[in-house]
Amino acid sequence: MGWDAISLREALEQLRLFGDDRTMLECKRSFLRAPHDLARTICAFANMPMGGDILLGVDQSLNFAATGVAHPAQVEKAVADQARTLIEPAPQLSFTHISIDEAVVIAVTVAPLSPMLKPARIKGEAYLRQADDNYVMGPNDLRILEVAALHASEQEFYDQQPVPGSGLRDMDESITAETLRAARSRSRRLSTIAEDKRLLEVLGATVNGQLTVAGNYALGFLPQGKIPALGVTAAVQLPREHAARTRNLTHFDGPLPALLDDVVDWLRANLQADLRYAESGHMEEIPEIPPAALREAVANALVHRDLGPHTRGVGKRIEVRITRQAVIITSPGGLRGVSVSQLTSTTLSKAAVNQRLYELAKLVRTSEGHPVIEGEGGGIREMIRACLDAGLAAPRLIDTGTEFRVIFPRTRPDSPHRVSARPTVRAVEANVEDELRQLGKNVPQVFHSMQLGAEADYAPALSLHEIAERTQLSTGQARYALKALERKGWIVMRGQRGSQRTTYQIRRE
Repeated sequence: MGWDAISLREALEQLRLFGDDRTMLECKRSFLRAPHDLARTICAFANMPMGGDILLGVDQSLNFAATGVAHPAQVEKAVADQARTLIEPAPQLSFTHISIDEAVVIAVTVAPLSPMLKPARIKGEAYLRQADDNYVMGPNDLRILEVAALHASEQEFYDQQPVPGSGLRDMDESITAETLRAARSRSRRLSTIAEDKRLLEVLGATVNGQLTVAGNYALGFLPQGKIPALGVTAAVQLPREHAARTRNLTHFDGPLPALLDDVVDWLRANLQADLRYAESGHMEEIPEIPPAALREAVANALVHRDLGPHTRGVGKRIEVRITRQAVIITSPGGLRGVSVSQLTSTTLSKAAVNQRLYELAKLVRTSEGHPVIEGEGGGIREMIRACLDAGLAAPRLIDTGTEFRVIFPRTRPDSPHRVSARPTVRAVEANVEDELRQLGKNVPQVFHSMQLGAEADYAPALSLHEIAERTQLSTGQARYALKALERKGWIVMRGQRGSQRTTYQIRRE
């Protein structure tokens, strides 16, 4: 990405919001020299489809404060030397020096290697990113990269392969019958095929009397009986201080439409709903994340997951996790034939990883009578728009080449009339507005700006300059309002007055 002071501040705010580095972005404290372990991160980014960025001179232990680099030219040379001497083949690096808060941060952009040159290795070991860390790639991960490097004519269509030992007896009768009716009603040519067995073969659901992988997945009564990896695992991931690691761990089975219904229902049951005053003055319940956005993400994961032996052969399932900060939906295998930037652009872009399954998914109906996917190719943009319209941050799309993740931030900009259905950071009800105004002219504006990103038992820590930027007030005006809020006990100051590292947070209940 292109770096400047504005984009750096936005990135640091996101890091503070999520409390850790991101998959495509790494922060390193580097005051005098280049970090000794930087080569692994560069190697991992080089093996990613879109590369990645490293921020040198940002200290995570100080709430991602820009501490800076003492000798930028020397550090830049040391980073380039590490990449050139330790990584084979060495990726292309570009450097941007950014002045922020009287410090200089170096942004290192790592360009991805071409598929034919991957993987980059250090002493024979290839690395890849997962969440905010690097890991050594195993044989299955390496095989996925090899498949991605193949020419389209050389790639296998795994969803068209037969499932050994399967037959028409393994199909879900009602779903299959409804799918055949939908196929005949949508196509005049298909309507001329009277025999169901023949139509199933034409649709790619069967071959020589056996179910294909696509047919088993979309129309089977229990697809996981033949291929266990076709299930979905979901859980609420608890903070580290809890004795238990997860809550509501659930393993979902059944054909494609049943999986979609069940996973979306589970998400809605395990996410919060907020209470908000409507313009009419009545309270209304607002889902934490728009159900339409969740449905789109789950449907895409189900239909576009990798179905090759290097994923389903080792039991890799779709994983759904709810953490304190986000909802994360992970599907095996990366994008194929399209990039993240193309998916989110205004130009219509679509590329089916599993072509037969994709076509069947347009015919298969859920319990509510809707097709699993529409097949228009604009679902990702609609998913993003639904979140933005709800006042949420846009979901993050991450393609590592070996898996694809959609991350929904669990935050919503608070309004003066928003009341959470569960205990959260101090919510502002209508009767509190008068109290805020009594503290000072700019106090309500400052307080509401600090609520952006606040959620259950969490509030972002912001510097004086960040609050001034959010409110478009002078630092003097923002400082006066902060003092009033601190005296009232609504916020806490962390650090010393006058220090650029000092941050302010809404006090948690």
